[in-house]
Amino acid sequence: MSGWKSLLLRIGEKSPDYGTSSDFKEHIETCFGVLRRELEHSAHDVLQFLLQCAEQLPHKIPLYGTVIGLLNLEDEDFIRKIVEDTQSNFQDALDTGNCNKIRILMRFLTAMMCSKVLHPSSLVIVFETLLSSAATTVDEEKGNPSWQSRADFYITCILSCLPWGGAELIEQVPEEIERVMVGVEAYLSIRKHVSDTGLSFFEDDDDSAKNPLIRGFLTSMGFLEDLWDRIQVLSKNGWKLDSVPRPHLSFEAQLVNGNITYGKQKHDAESIYPQRIRRLNIFPANKTEDMQPMDRFIVEEYLLDVLFFLNGCRKECTSYMAGLPVPFRYEYLMAETIFSQLLLLPQPPFRPTYYTLVIMDLCKALPGAFPGVVAGAVRALFEKIADLDMECRTRLILWFSHHLSNFQFIWPWEEWAYVLDLPKWAPQRVFVQEVLEREVRLSYWEKVEAGNKSFLKMLIIWNESIESAPGLEELLPPKGHQTSNSVLKKAGKEMSHMHFQLPSETWMMGYRLLSNLAIVRWVFSPENIEQFHISDRSWEILRNANVVSAEEAAATAKAELVAAESKLSLMDGEPVLGGLLARALDEFEILFISLYKNFLNVLMERLPDASKVVTLQGLKSIHADSMSVDLEESSAMEVDDENGRSKSQLNGARTSNAYNVGEKEQWCMSTLGYLKAFSRQYASEVNMILQWLYMASHGGSWMQRFITENVHPLIRKTIYCGLRRSIDGL
Repeated sequence: MSGWKSLLLRIGEKSPDYGTSSDFKEHIETCFGVLRRELEHSAHDVLQFLLQCAEQLPHKIPLYGTVIGLLNLEDEDFIRKIVEDTQSNFQDALDTGNCNKIRILMRFLTAMMCSKVLHPSSLVIVFETLLSSAATTVDEEKGNPSWQSRADFYITCILSCLPWGGAELIEQVPEEIERVMVGVEAYLSIRKHVSDTGLSFFEDDDDSAKNPLIRGFLTSMGFLEDLWDRIQVLSKNGWKLDSVPRPHLSFEAQLVNGNITYGKQKHDAESIYPQRIRRLNIFPANKTEDMQPMDRFIVEEYLLDVLFFLNGCRKECTSYMAGLPVPFRYEYLMAETIFSQLLLLPQPPFRPTYYTLVIMDLCKALPGAFPGVVAGAVRALFEKIADLDMECRTRLILWFSHHLSNFQFIWPWEEWAYVLDLPKWAPQRVFVQEVLEREVRLSYWEKVEAGNKSFLKMLIIWNESIESAPGLEELLPPKGHQTSNSVLKKAGKEMSHMHFQLPSETWMMGYRLLSNLAIVRWVFSPENIEQFHISDRSWEILRNANVVSAEEAAATAKAELVAAESKLSLMDGEPVLGGLLARALDEFEILFISLYKNFLNVLMERLPDASKVVTLQGLKSIHADSMSVDLEESSAMEVDDENGRSKSQLNGARTSNAYNVGEKEQWCMSTLGYLKAFSRQYASEVNMILQWLYMASHGGSWMQRFITENVHPLIRKTIYCGLRRSIDGL
């Protein structure tokens, strides 16, 4: 037998092939080194023998899974073939009812998931497919209850995988695996419990039943229920087992780092080939119900093409958008398409100002139709503001403020007067507050250059607009940043004074008098931390301060990265960073590490224990039962008026009397939202840093903190989501 086959067969054993060592890590490294060289001329043989070993020596599957994970760093095509063959073999086993093969291959898939070869969600899909089949089987109306044995076997296979990969699944896809567990529990509740006394080890008679030992056997639960109980105990014990080797943990950093280049390539590809539109369904279906599904697609195509090709020609753009060659009305779809672009993540195709101008021009070109549609869109988005992504919320605030400033600040503010009854941290109240603050800024600056007379007129218009809901003055900025009737009289004399009312921090940062690190420290100062959920001010300053410097640094660093990659030297088989790249890392890396560390510290102090809350929905619902919610609403749909307002809105009514999320929970949700937004905004830069760190074997402790240490799952999930990476590795 050739040497590499013997190494695969004897891995993990005390044998001459591995000298005197009995260390799993050394065995895996030795086997990996030999196989890596063998792949150059015997890839097919290696693949077939490796799969054969995994199927016929299943107690070594964790070791084989780790070897495959390391080979994945060297030859992705080879590993892709292993996965494809495994999936094909698994399907064949299902089709032929080969129970042993089904069970073993599911364990093998689990081991490859632990070694970062398979995404955890892929394994969950396998679980849910078997779970669905099992549930259908025991359904007396839709299934075939006589096949319950097969259904029980599928559930057993799912549960039997968890000792080998439950810890990773719970950490990386907690919501998905929780869904599986709930499904298993539901299955156990509906399956028939049949006692087959003919197969009992003991006779079931009165005398034998008196024996405590025998009675225990006679009354014990079935095998499936027993396995379920054992899984529950294992889960409570943190999935710690002595009998299941976990060699992949010794290679965790390598296996995770191996995904970095792939992750960067994926991110770069998505930047080059972005999804053109993500549909934002703002209005009820009846607004476009006369339109065929394909007509909707075609109109979207028309609108997107016009927006793209006529982005520098406002009049032509407006004219073509308003006059598409279609025989039906499409104002609602046009609004949804434009807003979908304005709010598109990670960024819109053009600057948000472009879409502001398009909406403004369409309102003027179609005065009898489009303004009411836009107003309806604002109201609909306002109702959903608590669930809107933080970046989208910020864009909506900025757009709405600019839009109103171009239409004399006119808006029926009385509709939103009820936000004063909501807690100061309620997203709807914060939205109104942020819009009003920006309106004040715009009313100061919009007409400054036109002279005192025009400026005074603008202030009067603004004042009259807000008078429809005088209570909202409470949400205006503090004195010194707002305009009341008594400033109006002095406005003409105070023009020069107002020029310096902008926050000094913003001015200093605009002129680069404060460093980025100083800005980060200021944002995370105690007084600002307490405002994270009720004001966007500090985040706005951080965004404005960092965006220019980050873009400049990224452009320089990309060029330096290309040059540095050719200058890397090897020491003990590991890459060593060249001097050029080391210089490029310093300020850039420190800035982002400082930002993430600050986020991490403040969130870890305030988030509920991870054992109680692992999802945003769980965070939201902590106070759901303890706070009153007025559910008295009309059971029938209310007819909208021509401007998209319902009768309840026209009367200044609201759908609820309270916001049922506590202040601490809202602070956590808002801060997590900003963390995701910043991760997404600077994903390219962070990806670059991660690639540098991997190339240089440098800064691993920072990465490890988010990957292997006891970081709250909500933080980790938020960062991965923002970076648009799978949760199984940065």
